[in-house]
Amino acid sequence: MEIQIPSSFSELNSWQKEEICYLLLQDNEYFEQKFIKILDILIRKNNSKAEKRKAKTIFNQVSVSDLSKFANFVYNSVDLFVFPEISDTLQAPAPRLSDISIKQFSVSDAIFYQWKTQKMPEIYAQQLVAVLYKQKNTTFDSAFLPKIAEITDAISPKKRAEICFAYLCTRQYIVNKYPKIFQPKNQKNEGEKPVFTKTNKYITFSKLILEMALHEKQPLGNLHECNQTKLYDFLDIFNELL
Repeated sequence: MEIQIPSSFSELNSWQKEEICYLLLQDNEYFEQKFIKILDILIRKNNSKAEKRKAKTIFNQVSVSDLSKFANFVYNSVDLFVFPEISDTLQAPAPRLSDISIKQFSVSDAIFYQWKTQKMPEIYAQQLVAVLYKQKNTTFDSAFLPKIAEITDAISPKKRAEICFAYLCTRQYIVNKYPKIFQPKNQKNEGEKPVFTKTNKYITFSKLILEMALHEKQPLGNLHECNQTKLYDFLDIFNELL
């Protein structure tokens, strides 16, 4: 039986991304139950009755063990780097957060740390989404966050899960790209580096921005200029100075 199933996050449609990301961020189900649900979502294109019948037919004809290979990418890769559009008045981050400032990343990452270490409460997920999205044609300003939150808080929990998972994937990409900045769990602290472990003290990026601004050569200018520097430009320079 020929089965056409997405083989990467980039091949998932909007409905599949929301459903799978929401499931992946839940910790109240056994792995086996969650895995079968993910397979079901991968087989279907939407939540229609016709797609449900199609999935039921496939499950009746093909064993779960034979189907399992189609879902391996969900657990073996973290490559969802695209953030969805959620409003006509808000600007979504570019893939891999390539267009945000280090200041915006600093705020979002501090919230992400709280969200991840405190078992992902919804309040931090809401705050993270509000920080990641900007009003169109504006630069990041925390003063706009209450207004932005009025829009972002209204999106569905599953859409919010998709955004949080995309941030999680992007952060892991950044950690892999800059290993000197993000130290491993088994490495002792050597100066102030941003870490993401429960055993080491978390150092916010705001301290690193200040350190860069106070550097004798000021490679990115004063504190205001440092805050406005694009994320990857900042990390490239900071990485060279380590």
